[in-house]
Amino acid sequence: MALSGGVSLMEGTIKMTTARAKYLPALVCALSITSLACEKNKPEPVDGSAVSAPGAGDGVREGEPDTDKERDEIRKAEVDIDAAKGKEIDGEAKLTATATGVRIVVEVEDAPPGSKGIHIHEKGDCSDIAGKSMGDHFAPDGHNHALPDQGQRHLGDLGNIEVGENGKGRLAITVEGANLKKDDPKSFLGKALVIHESTDKGSAEQPSGDSGTPMGCGVVKES
Repeated sequence: MALSGGVSLMEGTIKMTTARAKYLPALVCALSITSLACEKNKPEPVDGSAVSAPGAGDGVREGEPDTDKERDEIRKAEVDIDAAKGKEIDGEAKLTATATGVRIVVEVEDAPPGSKGIHIHEKGDCSDIAGKSMGDHFAPDGHNHALPDQGQRHLGDLGNIEVGENGKGRLAITVEGANLKKDDPKSFLGKALVIHESTDKGSAEQPSGDSGTPMGCGVVKES
């Protein structure tokens, strides 16, 4: 009887051990998956090569130029055009740097009707335009004067702006080769935009197109 009880006890122990062994692989697998998930959720150690968050510790904020060259490249500029003493004209110009040059849009009002010569001059000084305080036409390449459709010309030769009977006029032109960079030999920045009383006659009249007395002037400034 005692033997029979001992045998039964051993059989029960064996069955329990067998049952535990049956589920052991599943338990081990579950523990492994949990451990792997935990490892994935661990923060990676910083080794000095990780990418920093934008603007963190690099001294450059998002949207700001990060090289000296980019800082020198002004994208937009503007001109407030004021009338010379005794003249009538008011207006403005917007300049935008493009991939190959500078686009200029000039709008005037309260001006006498007709075709008016318009140029970028070499000096940003409108204090005495009758006395040519703004200097000559801007010509860094050394070309002769001409109209935009006559080939090589002064870089500052913008042609003519047509003013209607209502006193308003508009000119849009892209000057290839020009720029708005600081301290660049072909930059319009800091130069004077001048509108004259008469028509610019182009290459037929040297050295400046015989466009008459300056009537309006403004300096190209970063906007």
